Amino acid sequence: EEVDVLVNKTAIEGSLLVTQSAGLGFSKGIIKFCIKTEAMLSNTSVAFRKTKVQLSYDLTENTFAVIDNNILANDILEEEIEVSTAYGVKACICKENLLCETSLGDKVFEQNEMILICVYPNSTSATSTEISNFNMNFEQGQQTTYTAVKNTDDGPFATAGLSSIGGNRDKYLVTSGLITALFEGGKDSFDVVGN
Repeated sequence: EEVDVLVNKTAIEGSLLVTQSAGLGFSKGIIKFCIKTEAMLSNTSVAFRKTKVQLSYDLTENTFAVIDNNILANDILEEEIEVSTAYGVKACICKENLLCETSLGDKVFEQNEMILICVYPNSTSATSTEISNFNMNFEQGQQTTYTAVKNTDDGPFATAGLSSIGGNRDKYLVTSGLITALFEGGKDSFDVVGN
């Protein structure tokens, strides 16, 4: 017989049932718990089954699914299950008020200029979805030129003196200087990437 297990994603952070993956905070880890089922006759338990469950989840890739959560009779079983979700993240060049720029046109950024980038859950994510951790790199030719934000156990961390993070878990604002290395060798574009 199948049993559905509902996980309250808002209770993952800080839960004693969660083992975090190093360096990723609560964005990746394992939820460990025990399920006890009983067969009752009136108010008397006539049989029971305990099952140890381990639900692995990885929100760094922005996908989520729960599969094959079955309870079997008699022996205590150990199960490891991969959990994934259809949550996603978007980013845009934005203003200090956290609104995405809509009239960039052929905007050309200049050396020593500041760029403002907002990072937020996409429209397919649940309304209560928050971003607990992310990294952000400036890349040219698929090579990282500069890391503006790093994943840490305490959440996203900006590169001191060159970048700063504002906003909140609903929408982050990263303000970063455009460093010299982005302009060296006649380079004329860069990408901002992360997860």
